[in-house]
Amino acid sequence: MSDVHGAKRLTVNPACDWGSSVPTAVQFILEMRQHAESLIRTIVYDNPIRFLSQSPKFRPPRREPA
Repeated sequence: MSDVHGAKRLTVNPACDWGSSVPTAVQFILEMRQHAESLIRTIVYDNPIRFLSQSPKFRPPRREPA
């Protein structure tokens, strides 16, 4: 799918409600392990932060030094 739409336009968004939790992001990461780690990070971490940052109420997580 990233070949068609580009990785910068994809995100993994698991349900954020009180119902049963399905670890969508974890399942996605396991399936994507054949691709570069930077691509996975873009789709499951950077893109959601960029999207959610459009809201003035969103506070991105603080990054810890590597």
